[in-house]
Amino acid sequence: MAKRDYNGWSRKGLLVTRNRTDSLSLQADLDFPETHCVQFFAENVQLPGLPPRSVAEAIIIWSVGGNNLQRRVSIGNGTSVYGTGQQVNVTLKDATRLSGGAATPLQYKVSVQVAKGVRPAMQQPPILIPSEDDGTWTQGRVNVAGAASSPDITIPKDAGVISVFATAVSPAGTAVPDGSVLLEQRTSEIQRESGISTSGLWLPLSPNAELLRITNTNAFEVQVGILYGIDG
Repeated sequence: MAKRDYNGWSRKGLLVTRNRTDSLSLQADLDFPETHCVQFFAENVQLPGLPPRSVAEAIIIWSVGGNNLQRRVSIGNGTSVYGTGQQVNVTLKDATRLSGGAATPLQYKVSVQVAKGVRPAMQQPPILIPSEDDGTWTQGRVNVAGAASSPDITIPKDAGVISVFATAVSPAGTAVPDGSVLLEQRTSEIQRESGISTSGLWLPLSPNAELLRITNTNAFEVQVGILYGIDG
């Protein structure tokens, strides 16, 4: 049960790596449709061979008159998302890759709070790190061989994705010319094609885009990092 304090709600608890059964949930019944902000804390986890990082996700469902709007975000210490509703349901869950990594489960602290207000203005939206469960991604990165394309990557439809942040580097340290790695937004055909730079940039998504495909025009392998930008 979420704790209500004055005009806010909060909940805290523990999650366990590679455990998709347990979760932490909060339900806030708002007095009437109004804009509220959901803020998160997630303790960094030290996985073998990786720097400390947050491995949790949140599913946020805003409701007005029985109609629901869902957002899904990766969370850390200070992540915030805002929306409008008569009710908001928030579920925090572990998103550690299910295969490989630490065999011993690790507990870590998480918390969530809801209060009236909006997300502070900043240069980037809330983000969603691509899931590692299908083996395509490692920490939001995918390797693409020289003069080749990646498999088609399905854009999440349950998260409110509005943009993509993309960077391209060479694992061997070779300079990657700007625009030599292309990010295609696709349905059955290309909707939009953009060059990726080593410094990275936010690219708006076409409303009809269903898939991403990365094409490497260089003769050497590149590693492309992807973050999804979430409305909110």
